Amino acid sequence: MLHAVVPNQMRGVISAVYLFVMNILGLGIGPTSVALITDRVFGEELMVGWSISLVLVLVLPVALLLLAVAIAPYRVARDEFQRSVDSFNGT
Repeated sequence: MLHAVVPNQMRGVISAVYLFVMNILGLGIGPTSVALITDRVFGEELMVGWSISLVLVLVLPVALLLLAVAIAPYRVARDEFQRSVDSFNGT
């Protein structure tokens, strides 16, 4: 959907920024937060499963909130994209 709402000249840059941010969040902050909670909160290496669960419980509401905020603009952009495709195809 990013490519549908971004001008042609910016698609490469937007893709790179998106992948960079997703990698930083997913590969950088995710495992680090689990490790920090395991060490600082539980203080026991065998509690890593509980740390993963705690990170999930803390992050899931934020993810759902962001999804709820983004779904309406996404639908508008999707509908505009579909209209432009339909007009291009002559339907």
